[in-house]
Amino acid sequence: MDDYKIEYKTVVINNKNMASFYCLPGVRGKCSSANHVITIYKYEISPDLVLSKQDIDKLRAKISRWNRKEPEILAHEKQHAKNAVAASPWKTPKNIYEFIGLYCMDEASARSAENLIVKPKNKIDILNAAIKGTEDFLKRKDFYLNHFENALYSNIVCFNPCKPAHPIVRNNSLNMFKESYSTEFYDALSAYFTFYGYELLKDTSIKQTPEWSKFCANVKQIKSACMSHAKAIADQIKVMQQ
Repeated sequence: MDDYKIEYKTVVINNKNMASFYCLPGVRGKCSSANHVITIYKYEISPDLVLSKQDIDKLRAKISRWNRKEPEILAHEKQHAKNAVAASPWKTPKNIYEFIGLYCMDEASARSAENLIVKPKNKIDILNAAIKGTEDFLKRKDFYLNHFENALYSNIVCFNPCKPAHPIVRNNSLNMFKESYSTEFYDALSAYFTFYGYELLKDTSIKQTPEWSKFCANVKQIKSACMSHAKAIADQIKVMQQ
């Protein structure tokens, strides 16, 4: 991921977009593996914004809070970049279960990386960061699963050979709707949860700890949610074929 370019974009909060900024989470960063660019978004207030001093102060506090998170956001997007190089969620999967699973674990991995900014990089700190990352993902799982499901429909359940996920269809045919997990899938998960050269999923010395049990419980919840969404899609496809 060393060849990724990091660029910054400033979003100006003005009278037209202020209401949206108040009620929506907003974009923090973006990793584009297609052109190897990581974009970090910064926010500032337009000089002509019409608000009371109290509301301006609230807005300024929110923007300051977001801008202070730049190190975490950058770590998050860099992890996405590293994961894409190790095992692209578009190219690695052999079926829709792996597709949704890799996308979810890619996001959980990136959220884990955020938690390692100011901590020592020993194995327990990394394990705790992974626990927090998977917990953060679970809090938002419905949003992400719906997003990944829409991406799957628009990229796989179609007849467009130009779509990035078309090789999954071409290489696996109807097997793409059957639940199975390949060696490549598990290798990808291991790569996603490798931080600073430490391969978390391959370390047997931590597997009797309560922290490891908690991490595994979180992963089990993520897997269950992924399976449920993938099965629903597979069942819909079967009905459409009849």
